[in-house]
Amino acid sequence: MPELFSWINVTYLDRLIIRLGLSDRKVNKDAIPLIKSVQPVTQIDTLLKTVKLETGTQNISAAAGSEVVFETVPAGKRWELVYMDKAATAGNSKVSISDGLVVLPLTATGTTAIRQALTVYLNEGWTISMTTTGNGADTAVVLRMEYIEEDVY
Repeated sequence: MPELFSWINVTYLDRLIIRLGLSDRKVNKDAIPLIKSVQPVTQIDTLLKTVKLETGTQNISAAAGSEVVFETVPAGKRWELVYMDKAATAGNSKVSISDGLVVLPLTATGTTAIRQALTVYLNEGWTISMTTTGNGADTAVVLRMEYIEEDVY
């Protein structure tokens, strides 16, 4: 088995030498010794991420055009929004994110339900909101989402 493992490492090592443009140089006796094999590694940050599901219900029936916040990223956290389910509305609305200065739409304005996978990163304090519709039937609109939460240092 060690022979097979060494053979596999040689292939990867040869490919890395070509890709990184490595070449022979005079040996530096004070240099840090490198292991001549591929070592498996684990991305530690990935282990600290938590997948969460959230459901928000808000009244968005006020006069059309303003934003109603459904969720705010807590202090010390970062979110990666990976799935969103916007319920159908009686009046036109859209889902947006904001950093407090800029509002960025995630969906087109409309009344239809929207279910979509996406990759959107949100820093602490950022919000997920929907535009008000001006329609009295939109008093309990639901927005569901799946996101990955991690600590920010």
